[in-house]
Amino acid sequence: MGYCTIEDLNNFVKKDFLINKARRDEDVAEEYIERIQKSIEDATVEIDGYLSSKYQIPLQVVPGHIKNKCADIAIYYIVSASGIAKDSEEYSFIEKYNKAIKYLETVRDSEKDILNINNTGEQKPIVQSSPFLKNIENKDFNKKFWKGF
Repeated sequence: MGYCTIEDLNNFVKKDFLINKARRDEDVAEEYIERIQKSIEDATVEIDGYLSSKYQIPLQVVPGHIKNKCADIAIYYIVSASGIAKDSEEYSFIEKYNKAIKYLETVRDSEKDILNINNTGEQKPIVQSSPFLKNIENKDFNKKFWKGF
C-alpha cells in the first residue's frame, strides 16, 4: 500500500494530464492505471529508504506532509518517463521532486523526531513544552505576579 492514492495525485494535477502522461500508444485498455499505481509504490519505497533508519516502515499512520511528498515523487516518476524539457512547464515537477528529497534527507538526518511518530509507526500525542514555560504552584496572575516584568 502506498503513502498516497491516485485521488491524491488528482489533487495536484488534472486527471487528464496524469492519464495523458501515463498512457502509452500500445495500451489496449486502462494499463495507464497500473503505471500510475506503480509510480505511487515506487515513491513509497523511495520514502521508506529515507525513513527506515529512524522509523519502523511502512508507516502505520501517514502524516499529511509525507502523503504530499509521496504524490510529488509519484507525479515526477510519471512525467519524467516521457522526458522533461528544461524550459517546459513540466520542469516544475523536477523542482518539486528535489524539494521532496531534500525534506526526506532533513527528516533522516535530524536529531529531532520531525514526523512525531513512535517506534511502532503510530502518531505520538503532541506535547507542548518550552524552556520558557515555568511551572508555578500558584497560577494566579495578579499584580504581585507581574511585579518586576
